[in-house]
Amino acid sequence: MRKLFFLLATLFCISGFSQEAFKKHHRIRAKYNFKAKLQKVDGKITSKNLDVVLMQDKYIKYMDLNEESKERKAIEEKIKKLKEGLLTNTTFYDSEGGEIIAKKEQVINPEFLKTIYHKGKEVPGYFKLNPCQVYKGNVLFEKEKVYVNLWNFPKETDASYEDAEKTAYYQLKDGQTIKLGSREWTATALTIPFKYRPKDSENDAIDNVFSTSFNAGIYLGYSLGWTKFNHRKKIGNRTIVNKVSFGGFVGPATEEVTVNNSNATAAQLGMDEKETIGLFSRGFGILYSRNKIAVGFFMGWDMAIGELGDDWNYGNRLWLGAGIGYDLFKI
Repeated sequence: MRKLFFLLATLFCISGFSQEAFKKHHRIRAKYNFKAKLQKVDGKITSKNLDVVLMQDKYIKYMDLNEESKERKAIEEKIKKLKEGLLTNTTFYDSEGGEIIAKKEQVINPEFLKTIYHKGKEVPGYFKLNPCQVYKGNVLFEKEKVYVNLWNFPKETDASYEDAEKTAYYQLKDGQTIKLGSREWTATALTIPFKYRPKDSENDAIDNVFSTSFNAGIYLGYSLGWTKFNHRKKIGNRTIVNKVSFGGFVGPATEEVTVNNSNATAAQLGMDEKETIGLFSRGFGILYSRNKIAVGFFMGWDMAIGELGDDWNYGNRLWLGAGIGYDLFKI
């Protein structure tokens, strides 16, 4: 029972002490498709389109709106209520989306009406030209919107690309989720709590060994992942981040040399019949994380340092490692 507890405690030790992500980006598409939702309207079953489309805010001058459009009529209704004293003030927009708090004395001035805009939205011009293109971008999840800022936009001279620097967004309904793929380079300090050293089938002196000696290293890997953004209106949004990272590591380690795991004599090892040697450890690993929980599997080789290390049976032999950790990747 003691051995089982020790093994479990050791396994739950994988930890990233100072993880850093480089060139992290999400993969941005024009539209994300969802299964149609059936609903009953006037006794008939119809399907409702749940697609989430990337949009940008668009501001149209009030004077340029069609006189019969509902957008123009909504603004005129505000103006009318101000003039009749039914409202003390109301909000309009300028050409950049800034809010204008207007009162009666302003809306009776024809020049003022030339400065107000209607706030609408549209599909960004670059996706109109290339609807199937996938771009790189950074994201921010606030309230019902996942905001997007592209950063690998092509250098085009076409006027349709002028809105490339404007912030775009996916707008989610209550309970709706979108999943965006992600890519990043990851560097982290890493410990591997447990190593399994296989026996040598051609040498009976080299048997299976489980090692829990000190080791520390620097891990550099490339991560493929996906992030789920779930909008929950009343109880707060939820973000679930999944990553799979492939990479390599190097670092120092130690190991106890005894007469059982080496060719060293008792005289070489001294009174305690054991001696600690230094190792240079290197290898490869694969890590999977879901939010702050991570699982890792590793393979590597330890090169012994010093004269006594030459007698150690497991120098430069393959070992396997594994572990489970909390907060390996910062979210």
